[in-house]
Amino acid sequence: MRRWWGWVLMVGLIRPAAAQEANLPYAELEFVAHVPNARRLASDAQGALYVVTGREVIKLDTSGAVQNVLGGSDADLGAFDEVVDIDPGEGLIWVVADAGQGRLMRFSRTLMHLESLPVPRADEVGFGLPSREEPRSEVASVAGRPVAVTVTPSGEVFAIEEDAQAVIKWDVSRRLERRIGHFGDAAGRLVEPVSLASDESYLYVADRGLERVQVYDLFGGFVRAYPADAALVCVLPDGHDLVLVHADRIRVYSREGEFTHEIGLATALPVLSAARSTGHIFLLSDDTIWRLNGPKIP
Repeated sequence: MRRWWGWVLMVGLIRPAAAQEANLPYAELEFVAHVPNARRLASDAQGALYVVTGREVIKLDTSGAVQNVLGGSDADLGAFDEVVDIDPGEGLIWVVADAGQGRLMRFSRTLMHLESLPVPRADEVGFGLPSREEPRSEVASVAGRPVAVTVTPSGEVFAIEEDAQAVIKWDVSRRLERRIGHFGDAAGRLVEPVSLASDESYLYVADRGLERVQVYDLFGGFVRAYPADAALVCVLPDGHDLVLVHADRIRVYSREGEFTHEIGLATALPVLSAARSTGHIFLLSDDTIWRLNGPKIP
């Protein structure tokens, strides 16, 4: 039996009792679901939400109703060790990052295990320098810790390897290709990357240590940076704007790098993760999923 009975699903609204900062508009948040031990939130192209709890990945619709659960004590391959992130793509193939086992795992939407990709320590792999050069063929024997994953529409896979504080790329055939953001990359270096996003042209890395979002092309070439602060959580790219989610606010930039506006988030505890689905932004805070209803984000 799936362990769903401990969840509380209800709907309500939360508004800040008083503005914490004068002249800063605060969002109206709608309660969607309570998920114990929730750590990361994601969405697929069909609008479904995915919550990572460490041992499970839970798929919900945008009303909070459970659609499926992957992992737990009855998982076909045994329990996950430390699941920290998921990219469900179009909803057909789920790519799950298990930091405890040092691997990325690919599952079908029917929860069939398709493949596992060992994640080496990024500083142990024989990649050439700089990041645009072809890597050497050696594969590291030391397992790394993948703490975030993103898959491009064309199937390229990127993961943050925590021990080396760098990003590893696999090509569309899921062969190790290059390392991004390692020491020596000058403007494109990474210090404390915490979250990834991608689209058909760019890789977006939220770096809390640098207090900015680093943008690269899909070959690892540095393109530009968007300013943030030490409370940076994740980045949500869209066709017209770039949303930088912080623990207590959202900052919106145009694709040209122009700051447009900022919105306060009045959750009781800091926001841990966020996802974009069905035209709304969903936030994860204190085991709770919220739907952001306003002010409007383009």
